[in-house]
Amino acid sequence: MEEEDTWRDLQEAVLLLLRVHPDGITELELMNALDDAGFELFDREGRRDPALLYRSHFLLFHVLYRLRSELAPRGEDLAIHCLDIRLRPGSGNDQETATSIGAHDGVADFYMDLENLEGMDAGAVERFIAEGLKRIQRHGRRDEALSVLGLADPVTVDDVRLAYRRLAMRYHPDRGGDTETLQRINEAYVLLAKQ
Repeated sequence: MEEEDTWRDLQEAVLLLLRVHPDGITELELMNALDDAGFELFDREGRRDPALLYRSHFLLFHVLYRLRSELAPRGEDLAIHCLDIRLRPGSGNDQETATSIGAHDGVADFYMDLENLEGMDAGAVERFIAEGLKRIQRHGRRDEALSVLGLADPVTVDDVRLAYRRLAMRYHPDRGGDTETLQRINEAYVLLAKQ
């Protein structure tokens, strides 16, 4: 019972912080606010140790995914990304929201399984962090590439091809365009075609 009370207290604190940050909050900001609120798990000094940082990260995301499941029947959704955690309205249909949240989500499955918390040595934690940083960098580059092609997610491969062809013809140097712009268009196309 005591452990469940701890989860409930942490979940309530997280929900309160999300409600006072309607424009979203980063994982680091959320951890710091929880440290300020007295949750020892998120102690800033302790998070300098990679194993303790992983534990803090994992348990925070475990709470976030539990919270997301509890909010769905009430018509609320929770966007969960280390750079943007925010409450948002659900679809307006409680059943539809609950169903979409219940759809297979490998990331949610990982964080909901507390067995994934154990067995991470320092090397495994560092690899986990490095992979996360790579994903963040790829995501940022994708957003930039979409912007260059005048697109926004969700897009199909055909959308990317059509936008590329249109812009490549318009900005080709033989048609009065400039080489620098065409290079940016080509780089954006190559990046998006690989994903």
